[in-house]
Amino acid sequence: MFSKMRQVYHLMEDEESKENFLNHVLYNITEEKSYIDNIVSLYAERIRKRLKTADYTMEVDTLRGQIKIGK
Repeated sequence: MFSKMRQVYHLMEDEESKENFLNHVLYNITEEKSYIDNIVSLYAERIRKRLKTADYTMEVDTLRGQIKIGK
């Protein structure tokens, strides 16, 4: 199983995809919600860069509320 996951990981072309994949795998193994929060944070950073603004805060808070992570 881990060899297949390693193959998938190495097929990914960008670091963000690799980081998201690792966070998903670690969440599936541990059920620790901080890994999901890492995914939300990566998403928020991508949106912030795309919009060049900080107006994504409410959306991020909504996502964190849905997965019951308070930061």
